[in-house]
Amino acid sequence: MTFRSAVQVFKEERLPHFTWAWYTLPMSTGGLSLLLSVTPNRFPGLTTIGVVLYICNIVIFLSISSIMIWRYSSCNVTFKDTLMHPLESLFIPTFFLATATIINCMCAYAVPKTGEWMVVLLRVIFWIYTATTFCQSVIQYFILFNNRQHPIQNMTTAWVLPAFPCMLVGTVASAVVKTQPRQHAFNMALAGTTCQGLGFLISCFMYSILIRRLMQFGLPEIKARPGMFITVGPPSFTCLALLGLAQDASYFLPEKFLTLKTTDVSEILLIMGTTGSVLLWSVSAWFWALTMVSILAGLIQEPQEMRFILGWWAFVFPNVGFTIATIELSKVFDSSALGWLASGMTILIFAAWLFVLTFNIEAVVKGRIMGKGLDEDREIRFDSHLEARVEDLECKVELPRHLSGFSKDYRMGEKFDEEEEERIREFHRGRGMSCASGMTTVAPTPMISRKPSDDENMPSSTLGARR
Repeated sequence: MTFRSAVQVFKEERLPHFTWAWYTLPMSTGGLSLLLSVTPNRFPGLTTIGVVLYICNIVIFLSISSIMIWRYSSCNVTFKDTLMHPLESLFIPTFFLATATIINCMCAYAVPKTGEWMVVLLRVIFWIYTATTFCQSVIQYFILFNNRQHPIQNMTTAWVLPAFPCMLVGTVASAVVKTQPRQHAFNMALAGTTCQGLGFLISCFMYSILIRRLMQFGLPEIKARPGMFITVGPPSFTCLALLGLAQDASYFLPEKFLTLKTTDVSEILLIMGTTGSVLLWSVSAWFWALTMVSILAGLIQEPQEMRFILGWWAFVFPNVGFTIATIELSKVFDSSALGWLASGMTILIFAAWLFVLTFNIEAVVKGRIMGKGLDEDREIRFDSHLEARVEDLECKVELPRHLSGFSKDYRMGEKFDEEEEERIREFHRGRGMSCASGMTTVAPTPMISRKPSDDENMPSSTLGARR
């Protein structure tokens, strides 16, 4: 095969399936580079490794962006198609997450080697990132809610991703404020705290859906379980942001902040930030342990199902936040044990990065990804369900008395038995209404009727006298 024909094959068969999930690669590489800049128990050359990874990350980021532009300009794919896709759209935020790692690494590697212009550039980039990610989170969740294509049994941890970039504004602020003049640092810290709280609370809302999905439908398929590491990210990065901003509060807080004249507000914030960070760190540790047990159980039960997908990069990025949070706690408590634990975690994350990178390259070479039906742009068919709650249908009617003995709380994953389904359809036809829901059932959970009570069987006159 000639080079020209190889390019043609790539353009026609592989390029259309180059999805936004590829930004998980620079997202994780940039996170690893940032981790190497702060990890304790250092050795000569570690900073150099971090700088090399940072430069490679910028090259990877620009390369993926170029290929993405090529995809939209030369393939029969539009950005609107991506934005409306129920799965690929969830990975658009990884572009902003990769951008956040580049900004943080600029603070770690570029600021000490450059002049005042880098400080100004960081300030401009920070505010652009803040405004863009806030708008992105609002618009993307609106589209997801409006499309109504996400039944709960298909819920994945990727539902958290649209809020992730906005949440990382706080993490970025904790890295940037220490490089800024005092009059700018306070505003940036305030914006970072606001967005961090917003993103974390949205993540908590999604956690409740996730826990219900796990309780009702069980663990995700085995190859997708590494994606559960995403749940480690929000509490970890919030812990990191709170600690970082609380430690720098004495620098950026204005005099007589909150009109307190006899108390050092920065010390109060440090105490509160440290206490809250310990609690958040424990949540991250719990989700990390749950995910590891789930992955190991899958490997033991069905190892052949553990096939590579780009979601495997969740092995790296969320755990970077968990490790850096551990490092910051080790500094606050002056704990060498936590410091060595963080060093061990850093080694494991570096090994995980090499592991996932190897499988990623192998998957591309062997055609296991970037093919029709293999990636996040694959066609998704969501099976819906006939629901008795008429407000969930296209028409609004009142259920007849003979159906009142059945549960009215029909949700995704539940189904009627055939007799009950036919009775409801007959009822709609009798009312002369068209309720074409086009729904099918997937989870065989038959509904159980109850016997009418004595009051329901009693004539109305007798019932009225009794009352």
